[in-house]
Amino acid sequence: MQIQNGKIWVEEDSTDLGIVDDLLAAGIPKTDIILGFHHPSKRALTEFAIA
Repeated sequence: MQIQNGKIWVEEDSTDLGIVDDLLAAGIPKTDIILGFHHPSKRALTEFAIA
């Protein structure tokens, strides 16, 4: 996970803990989280930021 241009990039979420779920529970909006493990063409199909 890293922060670039004010967005949180999650490159991998293969744990049972669910990193993205923890970010959302902490109050971070979906528009500030980029699911880097999805292909760029698929990111637009989610409710999360595209980049």
